[in-house]
Amino acid sequence: MQENHNLKTHSAEMQDVATAFLLGRDKIFLDIGASSAVLGNNTYLLEKELGWKGLCFDLREEGTGVSATTFTNEGGTYEERGVELHNVDCTTPAFLNILKENSFPQILDYVSMDVDAASIPALLNLVETGGYIFKFLTYEHDFHYSRNYEFTLSRAEGIPQGKLNKETEVYESGVDYLWTQPFSKEGIDARKYRAKDMLQAKGYFLLFEDVSFETGGSIHPMEDWWINPQYFPEFVTTISGKGLHFIDCVKRIISVSPYLHNNETFQLIEKACVKETECC
Repeated sequence: MQENHNLKTHSAEMQDVATAFLLGRDKIFLDIGASSAVLGNNTYLLEKELGWKGLCFDLREEGTGVSATTFTNEGGTYEERGVELHNVDCTTPAFLNILKENSFPQILDYVSMDVDAASIPALLNLVETGGYIFKFLTYEHDFHYSRNYEFTLSRAEGIPQGKLNKETEVYESGVDYLWTQPFSKEGIDARKYRAKDMLQAKGYFLLFEDVSFETGGSIHPMEDWWINPQYFPEFVTTISGKGLHFIDCVKRIISVSPYLHNNETFQLIEKACVKETECC
């Protein structure tokens, strides 16, 4: 289990802790691009500690048991977790059929979406074709690759910054072979801004824009966190921000969480997500 400050988390950027304090217990999740079962997973804590239920999806290469993204069995497999990982393309009708077969409600509590170049078609398939509604969405757009690509490529290839065109290929890893295809700056930009336009038009509220992590002394925006304001008190929108480190986003959610849940539920969330203080 990864630990940051006094919080316990399995997610890379505390998406599980944010969801727990925002939505509480006994809810429904949809994990699209779930990757590994435990380490780095956004829904494992919710399921194991707070009684959530849901479905996990990610594509694995045929016959290998692994995907283009790196799966790890550290902490346990999906079999050990007791959850099926659906090896289904979330941009297709087959994905929606699985939701229907599992009697998934049209209103989902939490959606985690991390599917790289498939982000826009997957989002369209879920909310447009499928007509699904969510209360909270963590949406990875990896905008930091777009923001930093000129510096990276100009340094590597000797091209002056500002002279690269939008079609210049940008890999999403320092190790190119981990990825099935490169992505252009234009494609990365589209992930963020097409999704933003679509969701705002549907009435969703961008609670935290460009949620960021820090590496090498600089901040890297990688996700947008959205809420459906119909399902939250209006005061929740007052904690919104842009370009914040993910820990700061979580702290803001924690600050309003006692007003969203009864005392029993809030104590359960704290037990699941906050490390016990060692007695001196």
